[in-house]
Parts: sequence; C-alpha cells; structure tokens
Amino acid sequence: MGAHFPGSRGPVRGTGSRLPLLAALACLVAGVGAMSAMALATEPPPGVRPLWSYWSGTVGDLLLPVVVYGLTRACQVLAVTPEPADTVDAGPRDRRRGRSCLVAAGVGAAIGAVSQAAWLADPDPQLNWLLIAPHLFSPAGYYHAGFLVLTSAGVAGTGWEALRRAGRARGTARLRRVLSGHGCSVVLASAGLFVLTVVKDSAPLTDTVSARATVAAVSLAPVALLGVAVWRLGRDATVLLRPLVIACCGVAVASVVL
Repeated sequence: MGAHFPGSRGPVRGTGSRLPLLAALACLVAGVGAMSAMALATEPPPGVRPLWSYWSGTVGDLLLPVVVYGLTRACQVLAVTPEPADTVDAGPRDRRRGRSCLVAAGVGAAIGAVSQAAWLADPDPQLNWLLIAPHLFSPAGYYHAGFLVLTSAGVAGTGWEALRRAGRARGTARLRRVLSGHGCSVVLASAGLFVLTVVKDSAPLTDTVSARATVAAVSLAPVALLGVAVWRLGRDATVLLRPLVIACCGVAVASVVL
C-alpha cells in the first residue's frame, strides 16, 4: 500500500512512496526522541531550565515531522513525468535543478548555523540545559545544533523542490487539489505552530542577542518561503488563501492557549 496525501489522485505505489514516512520518522527519532533520551539521562546544572520547560523542544519538535512528511509527499505528488521531447537535454537541466536545490539547502543550513553561533557568541545569554555556560554547549547542545542545521537544510531544500515542481504544474487540476487539500492546511498549521513555540520561548529573552537572532531566523524563513511560493505559483497562489486562513486561525487559537 502506498501513502496518500490529501488532494492527490491516490496512493503512489512502490518503494518511493514510503520515503515521506521514513523521512518524518527519522526526524521524529533524531529530534524529539533523541533529545528526550538525553534530557532523561542528564541532570542540568542547578537553576538551569530543563527540556520539559520549553514549548519548542517538546510540542514544537513533535510538529517538525509533520512538516517534513508534507513537503516530501508534495514533491512526490507534484512530480511531472517529462514528455519525450523534454528528454533531449534532460541532463544539463537536471543538473541545474539539483544545484538550485543544493543552494536552497545551503541557505537553510546557513540560517540554522548562524542562529546557533549567535547563542555561542552571546556574552550574556539565558542559560539552559543546552547552553550550560556562556560560549559553552553541553554535549546535548552540540547534538541539537547539528540536528538543527541539518533539519534546516532538509526543510529548505525539500521546500524549494516542492515549490519548483508546483511551478511546473501551474494551471493543472492536480496542483489545485494539492494546494486546497486538508494536507496543505495541516502542514501550514504545523509550520506556523512550530514558529509560535519558538517565539513563545524566546520572547521573554529578546534583550539578548541570541534570542533576537532565533526569533529573526524562525520568523523570516516562512515569510521567504511564502514569497517564493507566490513567485513560483503565479495565479494559482490564490488557492493557498483557504489553507493559510485555516492555519492562521489555528496559530491564533494556540497563541492564546500557550
């Protein structure tokens, strides 16, 4: 049986159909799974906030696999089989597409790396179980920094590829079904809620350089992706209005609850 993304024609058969689920599972295990195990196995210094006191490290990291699944599945659903005439110069074109995806992943990795470097460079940060002293991560902190950089690269690269394929499918009923489906709303809401958890954790600390860098990075990334979406989708971007409204309503409700 293949996985089914709301808005697609149906399950995609074959080994590749399991890729979104495997990617989401890897994100779940390497993220909140590994961090929870390390939090249980270590004792933070006195007066330092543990993992369980952070919305982003608990609820937020549970939402990341949803985003990873949705973007990876969208790449599958929006894959366009080339026409025979398109295969003549497919090699150079494929290399250009690969390079653009790598550039997007590199930008995502750089944003993640800068946010972590800001925490290390901050002379007076708010200490936590990952940053146990100024300029010093705990072992779990170094692991978290690496995971964050890799995840940022993966989400940026996969998001770019999904939008590139969506651009090639402009004007098709398939694209409109994907954009207007419940899956799109769930992914957008999960991404928005993840941003909210990070902002909620960092907002009380905005007098520090590290917290300001974190809020800026996590806020600018979805705005940039939305801008790229409007550019790539053209008129079809209007179909995103409904899932965006649903996602924003969910984030608004959560902002009152959290």
